[in-house]
Amino acid sequence: MTILEKTKDEITQKTFKKFYRNAKMKHFKVETLCVVIFYIFIIMIPLVFLDYKFELYKLPNLIHFIVLCFILIFYYVIYLLLKDSCLGTLVYLIYYKCINFLFYHIYTCKGKALKKSDFKKIKLSDKSLLYNIKTDECEGYCYPTCFDILKALKKGKMVFVVIGVHYFHNPLMHVLYVNNGWCFDTNFRMQFEYEKALKGYCACIFKEVDYESIKDLSYKEFKRMHREEIENWCIKNNYFSFRHG
Repeated sequence: MTILEKTKDEITQKTFKKFYRNAKMKHFKVETLCVVIFYIFIIMIPLVFLDYKFELYKLPNLIHFIVLCFILIFYYVIYLLLKDSCLGTLVYLIYYKCINFLFYHIYTCKGKALKKSDFKKIKLSDKSLLYNIKTDECEGYCYPTCFDILKALKKGKMVFVVIGVHYFHNPLMHVLYVNNGWCFDTNFRMQFEYEKALKGYCACIFKEVDYESIKDLSYKEFKRMHREEIENWCIKNNYFSFRHG
């Protein structure tokens, strides 16, 4: 597929925005779910316990409300005192791990590019790669992540695409892992139907690489082989290239 002209097509602009917004909304939903879970376990359950332990519910409604407000203020003061402490850091790490755990099982595993059996193979082959996929460590590192996935699974392909060709003045080079008509996108840590992703991203295909092309190469060797070609193409067509990896 050749690179399309960078037109200001209103339909493709809306498509790109909708695709990006829908993907980000899934992240927001998981974060909101974690906030609710933490709110219930850290605030609501202790409040209910205190309420019944000291029989605060027997107080007049106004006094009961004021007492609960003071307890909430006390919680907030404790939060301010502990947020930069070791305990505060520990709570944050638990919260962060909770988000990643839920997002991985709800969204990352959902798709046909990477099935559950594939994640097991990745775990056996490279635990650090699986950790990166489960967390935001893979965001911005599409090139090495997709390369490592392809090496670990020995199937599928890496597809270099230019995203936002109708939307940005200087669109961005990006890499997707593609398999079974689906793709895994490191930017969102999610899987999408490949054709829908290309349409949603307003993307054009620049290059495709299969396992046979990289099986005897390290990431550095592969990158060195293709870097000049990609950089020259990006300079010639006024596109951004890779920022990481």
